[in-house]
Amino acid sequence: MLITNRAGGAKLFDRLLRRLDASVQDVSIATAYVSPGGCTALELGTLAGSGTCLRLCVGRALQEGLPAPTLSYLLALDEVARPTGGGVRVHRQGFHSKLFVLSSANSCEAVLGSSNLTENGLVRWIECNIFASDRHAMEIKEEFESLWEESVPLTEAREHMKTLSVHVRRRGRLAGEVDLPTEPNSSISGLTISLLDSAGELPARSGINWGFGSGRPRDRYECYIRLPGSCISIAEVVFGGVEPRTTFLAVTHDGESFEMMLEGRTHKGFAKQISTRGDKSRLGQWLVGKCLGIADNRPVTKEDLIQYGRTDISFYPVPQRSGRERVVFLDFSPNSSSTIGGT
Repeated sequence: MLITNRAGGAKLFDRLLRRLDASVQDVSIATAYVSPGGCTALELGTLAGSGTCLRLCVGRALQEGLPAPTLSYLLALDEVARPTGGGVRVHRQGFHSKLFVLSSANSCEAVLGSSNLTENGLVRWIECNIFASDRHAMEIKEEFESLWEESVPLTEAREHMKTLSVHVRRRGRLAGEVDLPTEPNSSISGLTISLLDSAGELPARSGINWGFGSGRPRDRYECYIRLPGSCISIAEVVFGGVEPRTTFLAVTHDGESFEMMLEGRTHKGFAKQISTRGDKSRLGQWLVGKCLGIADNRPVTKEDLIQYGRTDISFYPVPQRSGRERVVFLDFSPNSSSTIGGT
């Protein structure tokens, strides 16, 4: 079976998702390049957490580096996958192979082709991949085993990797279009939003400090992220809409997930802020409590963000099957050293 990702045909990730059911005991992937969106599209974190042995081997990470969001996501995925004998490794010498192997008690299927484990490789670019089964799939699995044995754990190799820059094109002071590097000379476009106000300060009673606002009693972690009017066109691509009550599943750079929703309404009918759906403190528990590590009952300060290494937050769309809930990769990884470009 040949999969090319051409318009009108099935995408590679559709074909793979159909086979990633409860009967699969071992998922082994060797890919030259990887992105959080590619892993999330195949629901690899959920798969590893459910007991499937997930092994991911990356071919060019030591040679070419990783963006900070990708490294953070892969470290979280490695932690989830290790209890069942899996994990994330990087190859010492580097390889350009792309192998996907799905094994169960009575069968083995594999994909051999040109698609990396990225949004481009799984969905967007025209690729050429062949499905194999039985003896041919076992030969592909043997090649994976060789690459796996020649690799080192990500936790050991991380100190030797360079960090790739994330480029941001500002559209006003509060938002911009951000590019997350994937394969060479390619990227995934998303949205970055400043947590500071138009004066460059962090509000003490709104935004991520909404829990300290006046009015009704609030949990100290209740918070929201403003949705600036200057970024509505980008936001519509990322979130699938900009109307109030637009919902999506956020998957974070460190492996958390929660439902989010666009809220409020501007005079033009667009939503004006982003928060967690239902429990308004869920976003703050992750962003303020877990990421920033602020447990005491006080507002976040601009100095807290600077010390952490991040004063903005980024959102990237993830490929999805039609009819399923939209998924967005949420990046608040520290020290991502964003590079500001032109508008």
